[in-house]
Amino acid sequence: MPQATPALYYVFDQRPADTSAHSAVRDLIAMPCRGARVPGEVVEFIGDSDCVEDLATHQFGTIRWDEHRRVATLLYVRPAHRRQGIATALWTTAATLHSRRTGKPLTISTARTVLGEVWARHLGLEAPLERLVLPLTPAAHTRDVPARLLVPDTTVALARDLAARYRLPLREVMACCQATVEAALAFKEGRR
Repeated sequence: MPQATPALYYVFDQRPADTSAHSAVRDLIAMPCRGARVPGEVVEFIGDSDCVEDLATHQFGTIRWDEHRRVATLLYVRPAHRRQGIATALWTTAATLHSRRTGKPLTISTARTVLGEVWARHLGLEAPLERLVLPLTPAAHTRDVPARLLVPDTTVALARDLAARYRLPLREVMACCQATVEAALAFKEGRR
């Protein structure tokens, strides 16, 4: 059973450092409320070293989207914080922020991880799956994290469904069902 969503505030970065000056890419980062922060508050990224260090140390997750293409291209929640509604809170906040800024709806990418596909189905989000991608989770983020936060509940059944629905080789889908990117690569190479 999922835990209750923790109190979150969001840091909105209109010009992420890894994008060009004219980029339409935006980031929204979920942070735990502490101090004077109000749940649901959206604050601008200021980019000073204290802010950058705080984000790197304490963020629960992030969503990235392209404002011109109107598509969320990345949604990641750190493994220890999964199944608490953080991905959905990030999606809802980003979609609202995007809509206010552009007057248009935000959609999800057609390239997703298995966990991303499970999440999209759970929310009833309509977007075809055109490319199944390996998990984004690095092994370093999984220390002391229960397995149930790293893989789908019904991995084999889900893998068979995805393979049949999208006409993909089952082994390829099973590689995408692994807990970490390192495990997925090892599986693809036949080392697992």
